[in-house]
Amino acid sequence: DTISSTEKFPTEAKQVDLKLVRKGKEIRAFWRENEDGEWKQVGEYSSDYPETVNIGLIAVNTSKDISAEFAYIKLAPVSK
Repeated sequence: DTISSTEKFPTEAKQVDLKLVRKGKEIRAFWRENEDGEWKQVGEYSSDYPETVNIGLIAVNTSKDISAEFAYIKLAPVSK
């Protein structure tokens, strides 16, 4: 399921940081333009997925050519 799209949060930045946070059934998506920037929430989703189902990122193109590269991926448990 899609939480957000680039049409809702346009930017001219060549690179952005993305973050997904899952707490129980709630999944929230965040982005920022640079390492020192403030995280901006861009969407949230309430799932019926069991705790054993992980979340992740994908790049999808439906209208024009795009390129996407994911680097510096960090997986960490959220403190309760």
